[in-house]
Order: sequence, then C-alpha cells, then structure tokens
Amino acid sequence: MIKFFRKIRYDLMEKNKTAKYFKYAIGEIVLVVIGILIALQVSNWNTQRNDKKWLTSVLSDIKIDLQKDTIGFSNIIKKIPNLIDNARLSLNRTEFDSVSANFLLGEFPDTYYPYSIQNQAFQKILDARVTNFFELDSIYKKINVYYTIGLNGYNEIKGWDKNGTLEDGKFFASMGIEDAFTSLKNIRLVQSEAIRKKIFIEQINSPQLRNILRENIYRKKRFKNTVTNMKLAATRILKNIDEILEE
Repeated sequence: MIKFFRKIRYDLMEKNKTAKYFKYAIGEIVLVVIGILIALQVSNWNTQRNDKKWLTSVLSDIKIDLQKDTIGFSNIIKKIPNLIDNARLSLNRTEFDSVSANFLLGEFPDTYYPYSIQNQAFQKILDARVTNFFELDSIYKKINVYYTIGLNGYNEIKGWDKNGTLEDGKFFASMGIEDAFTSLKNIRLVQSEAIRKKIFIEQINSPQLRNILRENIYRKKRFKNTVTNMKLAATRILKNIDEILEE
C-alpha cells in the first residue's frame, strides 16, 4: 500500500503536475491523520473495555468485603442489647439477697466491639487512582460515601465506646470488690460473700458508678445506631452490586 502511494507521488512529480501533487499530498496527510485518529480511538476503546472489566472485578471483591461487614455488624447488633439491659438492671436493682456478688459484677457492661470495616478492595481503587468509573459511576459514589464518611463515623463512635469502656473497667476494678473470674474458680477469695455484696451495694448507690453506667448505656446505644445504619448502607450497596453483576 505504501509503495502504491509512493508510485503515485513519483508519477505526479515526473509529469510536473505540481497542483495535483499538492492536492494529493494534502489528501495523503488527511488519510494518515484519520488513520491515527482511528487507531487512537480503537486504543481508547480497548483501554476503556479493560478498565470497565477491572472495575467490575473490583466490585466483586467489594461485595465480599461488604458481606463480611454485614455479618460483623449483625453480631454487634445482636449482642449490644444484652449489655444495655444488664447495665439497666444494675441501676434499677433494689433486691440483692437472691443473687451472688459474682452475678452482680457480671452485670457490668465491660465489653466493647473492635470490629474493623473491611476496605481492602476499596483500597485497590484508591491505589489505582481511578477517576473515570463510566456507567458504574453511580454505584461507586455510594461505595465512596460508605468507605469515607461512613467509615470515619463508625471508627469515631467505635473508638469512643472502646476508650470509655476501658476507663469504666478501671473504675470497676478499683471499687474494692475482689472479683472472682469464672475461669479462676480454684483461687481462694479473701473477701467473704457478705463483704463483697456490701461493697457492691454501696457502690451501686453512689452517684459516680451510676453516672458511669448511664454513660455506658448511652454510648452503647449510639454505637448500636451507628452499626445499624452502616449495615443498612452495606445491604443497599450489595443489592446494587448484585444487579450490576447480573447484567
């Protein structure tokens, strides 16, 4: 093909047909430019196709992370009400004769939940510095909100509850009651049951402990609401991802 065009140029030059030669040269340039543009367009199509394929595969990975999150959130949502109820029982209890000191101490909400949101797949997108999500832009906007605003809010509330619960535990340990851990049944207690219960009753009627338990309940409620909202957001995104992957 190149030899064919070259022959035409030589023929025009030899016959001294300058005007026609220039017209032909311009036409040849136009054809070359068009060829380059077509090649660039084909290359762009291939790049976009590969990018879309990669983004779709990352969606599958994000789906797995979100499924793990919903399971983790469900476990937290299931367990927190027990902590809240136990703390409320301690605050409202007026009868202590029928329960042991161990039981009373066991009602204290000394547990926090360190579950970390799974964002490994989303991190791939950040590392790749993707800016064009094509027709997947809508779903990725929701995913971005989940892993930025949602994640930051979740970590803030989780950290608040963790730090508060650890501080509560220090206070519980300083109340002067010998704590008989269930896993240490064979260790002798110095304090009698009557003394341990007497100290507990004094403490549970003190403003300091009652305020600690009230704040613990408040934190756990806030954390449960946050976790519930995150689970709802994860569930909605999972539904959207399934719809896209099924297309």
